[in-house]
Amino acid sequence: MRRGGLSILGSPAAIAVTRDPSIRTERLAKILQWASEGKIAPYVSHRFPLEETREAMTALWKGEVSGACILHP
Repeated sequence: MRRGGLSILGSPAAIAVTRDPSIRTERLAKILQWASEGKIAPYVSHRFPLEETREAMTALWKGEVSGACILHP
């Protein structure tokens, strides 16, 4: 995630998981539970039709996208 906000799998988590890989399963299960309960959801700032892939990539490269950019059929 850019420009502030919550990073669920940020650097401290990555360091801890590297030291103890068993943590990964437990943490991922908790994150998936939160997602299924609607407690967390990805932020989607841009949506493009598949035909506009070039425009979507340009928006990413220019830093105009925060969160996710979705291409749809």
